[in-house]
Amino acid sequence: MKNKMMLLFGTLCMLVALATLGPLSHKAFADEDDAKRGLEGSWAFQFTGEVNLPAPFNGANGRFYRNGRFVADRGTVTPAGATGNFHVTSATSNYNGVVGHETFAGTYILANDGTFHLTINNLPVPAFPPGVPNVFVFDGVLADNGKAAKVVLAAVSIFGAPQPNIGSVIAGEFLRQ
Repeated sequence: MKNKMMLLFGTLCMLVALATLGPLSHKAFADEDDAKRGLEGSWAFQFTGEVNLPAPFNGANGRFYRNGRFVADRGTVTPAGATGNFHVTSATSNYNGVVGHETFAGTYILANDGTFHLTINNLPVPAFPPGVPNVFVFDGVLADNGKAAKVVLAAVSIFGAPQPNIGSVIAGEFLRQ
């Protein structure tokens, strides 16, 4: 009889623990909530890294920094996530000592798991002469319940040609304002 009571008590404890952990386990996957919140709103950002472009674009090679502010629209929410636009309202860059002030815009695709892609057409880069078409793609993931994001340079195209070796290592962080 004592063994049956212990088994019953153990089973009840296990059921209570599972019932209690159920809601907590969902919170561990906060990415779903992050994706619903999306990138909409105002963000501060900072990127750092090393630029290493091939000739004739190697004039800006060296340490790199960019910080500023962007605003993203709500975009279009789909069952797979969201797509939208963002506009950098102010940014200061430093390419190996060459300081610039710029504004630019791009698009985003946000998946339900909190990962996203940013695409910027014709990003201001001092090494590129005016009119040189370029596309920069950054990959990121929302963090801290959608209050922050970690981002890395993932792809570059120049004159419509994807660069198989980006040559530059740039990473950054976004903080929701």
